[in-house]
Amino acid sequence: MRASQTGHRILQTGQRAHHSRQRAHHSRLRVFKLGSRLRAVELGSRLRVVELGSRLRFVELGSRLRVVELGSRLRVIELGSRLRVIQLGSRLRVIQLGSKLRVIELAASSGSSSWAAGSGTLG
Repeated sequence: MRASQTGHRILQTGQRAHHSRQRAHHSRLRVFKLGSRLRAVELGSRLRVVELGSRLRFVELGSRLRVVELGSRLRVIELGSRLRVIQLGSRLRVIQLGSKLRVIELAASSGSSSWAAGSGTLG
């Protein structure tokens, strides 16, 4: 009788510890839902994900890395204010470093890729 009471008390303590751990986790991870389409997820102050339906996704990691995704084809990756990568499907990739360097990669279906580099601003 006494052993079973002790076991029950240990189980309660374990549940309480698990519950407080869950509460601590919930304070870091926040999910906002507006309607059935818009959803925002925040993890601490660093990672933020905003989803609009199943097509548009916006991911922010701290203040430096930003990724915008439209469906599975268009992806824009921004690192700080200088480096920007724009990817359209698996074929076209535009890399911009500051306002000077721009590299456009158009992958051919055979696996080889042709490169075009230019200077100037990307509109």
